[in-house]
Amino acid sequence: YIIIIIVSLMILEIYGVNTTSILASLGIVGAVVGLAFQDTMKNMLAGIFIIFDNRYNVGDTIEINGYKGEVLSLGLQTTKLKSATGEIYTISNSTINNVTNFTESDTLLIIDLGVGYKTDINKLEKILLKLNTKIKKIENVKEDINLLGLDSFGASEMVYKISVLCKPNTHFPIKREILKLIKIEFDK
Repeated sequence: YIIIIIVSLMILEIYGVNTTSILASLGIVGAVVGLAFQDTMKNMLAGIFIIFDNRYNVGDTIEINGYKGEVLSLGLQTTKLKSATGEIYTISNSTINNVTNFTESDTLLIIDLGVGYKTDINKLEKILLKLNTKIKKIENVKEDINLLGLDSFGASEMVYKISVLCKPNTHFPIKREILKLIKIEFDK
């Protein structure tokens, strides 16, 4: 288009048309268009950098500017996230500063177990270690449980912490399954 405009102006000049006023008008139009599309160009450049840097992909669970969700689409202008409760967030790429990607690596699940003050900690640890074989069989669990020990004392309970390494974005169902196993074993 630029070549066509230059050639057209040169042809007009050959036929005696004063092209300086046309060039001035084109300069003004160019400045107005440049200012009008400034935000669009910022979004597009940011989108290109996001794609080339491979910060996140469609399907990843990420957090951007306080919004957490699954990436539905990644375009040159915007990124769309779907939260766990169903809201769709559309974020301009130029406003994206920090991205936390929850899908790139394994998740360390830390579980707080509230137990009474009369609980024998040695017996508790034996029960938890006994459950280790069942917990290891849960789908997406990668390693044995790690007994972290007593973490705090509350008004009516002590908090004992355990951790389990699991595949990305699988920690919520794994936590529920582990708590179910612990409850069943505690009832025994």
